[in-house]
Amino acid sequence: MFAVRSCFPVLTGLALLASAAACSGSDAASPATSTPPAGTTTAAATPSIPATSGALPPAADAQGWRDSFARCGDGERPVLLIGALLGTTQRLAVCEEPGGPRVLRADVPQLRAQPFEAKFFTFTANSQQFLAADGMKLDLSRQMVTITDDPQMKRGVVQSFTVGEYWSTF
Repeated sequence: MFAVRSCFPVLTGLALLASAAACSGSDAASPATSTPPAGTTTAAATPSIPATSGALPPAADAQGWRDSFARCGDGERPVLLIGALLGTTQRLAVCEEPGGPRVLRADVPQLRAQPFEAKFFTFTANSQQFLAADGMKLDLSRQMVTITDDPQMKRGVVQSFTVGEYWSTF
């Protein structure tokens, strides 16, 4: 142990264990490398679809929720789809233009009679927040959709919906 400390005095935890192997002179951890035969080319595999948190929900397609306002337009791609409470018509889609801002398109009859849009506001540790034109704030997480400052509800009332279906590209 003294040799490791004199070799790397500030390493701790897992770094200390890794440095012990390096100071011992062991080469057993070196990975084997191979080269392709002469005249062949290799190409890095690039996925055509971004990694997601799973398959699209059954009622969704590549532009968002079918038969709903919660869809992305031309040039946009969905980055988050939420179906709140399984078996309901509550649908939320977060859409993004390449290099552009995110927009939330929501069809939540329990909240508003008409579908609505909200602009991206901020990220939190576990969610994305959006702000509608009337001041309503929506917080979208994997488990809950939380609505605050809704001008159609009494001030201070917070409304939440449990997420029943969730898909994201991040």
